[in-house]
Amino acid sequence: MRVVDFCQYKTPWRKRTRFLFGNIEEFDSLRLGNRFCDSTNGICTKSQRPHFHLTGSNRAGIPYTPVAQSYPAGLNHDLAYVLTTKFFVIPYQQQQQQQHS
Repeated sequence: MRVVDFCQYKTPWRKRTRFLFGNIEEFDSLRLGNRFCDSTNGICTKSQRPHFHLTGSNRAGIPYTPVAQSYPAGLNHDLAYVLTTKFFVIPYQQQQQQQHS
């Protein structure tokens, strides 16, 4: 399981999210790491700004929680890498076998 906070991907809110991967090498999922905010007093460890609280609605009357449902672009990129890396990266064991052949 990998844990990420959206604020680590440049959103003003923290929104902690957990991903459970199946049939993926542990090493491949390390791309996500565990990017979580060790916030103290509501201050983001990455931006050094207060986290935005997802309560209420914006000026257009749209509640903030649906606005925050979309994954940040950087997280999408990392997820795509994790989910497709086995198709593009030669596993370490195969690299060793090819070098000794």
